[in-house]
Amino acid sequence: LLSAENVSAEGLSELETDKIERAKLNDAGNLTANLLKAEKAEKLRVVALQGTKGAAFAETVASLSKKSGRGVLKYDGNIGLLENESYLNSLATLCWLQDKDFFVNAEIFSETEKHRAVNEGLPLASLPVTVFLPITEHKQIKHLDSSIVFPTVKIPPLTFEERCEIWTKEFGKDARKYRRIIAEVSRRFRYEKEIIREICHGLKALKKDLSEEDFIAACRAELNFDMGELAIEILPRFREEKLILPNKQDLQFAEQLNAMRNLTEVHYGWGTAQAWNEGGITVLFAGPPGTGKTMAAEVMALKLNM
Repeated sequence: LLSAENVSAEGLSELETDKIERAKLNDAGNLTANLLKAEKAEKLRVVALQGTKGAAFAETVASLSKKSGRGVLKYDGNIGLLENESYLNSLATLCWLQDKDFFVNAEIFSETEKHRAVNEGLPLASLPVTVFLPITEHKQIKHLDSSIVFPTVKIPPLTFEERCEIWTKEFGKDARKYRRIIAEVSRRFRYEKEIIREICHGLKALKKDLSEEDFIAACRAELNFDMGELAIEILPRFREEKLILPNKQDLQFAEQLNAMRNLTEVHYGWGTAQAWNEGGITVLFAGPPGTGKTMAAEVMALKLNM
């Protein structure tokens, strides 16, 4: 720590703000950047960055750094090591000695944890360093002393158009032949930039002409959603030829399928997305036991690749 040369720890590196596409700051972000610029740290300061998984955390920190005129060291190492209080304090001390802010590029507070002591999981409060922490919910930092916490910088989710733009950029000249599929997965899977990039890298590694099924399977593999005992996943067991419906119900079934297949165009071509909050379609299957409600739902899911 007292070396005359710049010393770096494994996983700790300079955030190269000039090489990162900077995010547009909202009012809270601009306020935070101005506070960081105006006030020199006298003790630990925490800036929470709230966004969904894969959000533009690094890009937001780059914008804060540029506006505040502060350098930043980013930690991309083993997050488990930060549970060691001494190791965490040594990283924060290293940032302080180099007059840099400290960006932990991962969530260190789980949203499922029930209780933490005040400031547990943070470096020593006496260290005059600013720490940037990604979170998905504000309750993850409710145990922090409010006197050291700056206004939370909220990172808005990508819009449909922005998701399409990232998919298109990643596929380059090949994006034209996947235009319809890109629009469909951009509607169905509201991923952020880093997740979309990871999916694209995996798809391009297949080195073949990709189908819609390939895109959907890759997107679905990134889902990390556990409803516990509230619901269970059922793989469709029935195909269309097993489903026999009266003419009226058969027409209703076909209409619902057609509506779902055209939802991307209706939302973003016709402009209903904002009014419907980008929502899907709810189908209610009603009837006595044994009439085929579950079968109809499974056939619909199969035909829509859901």
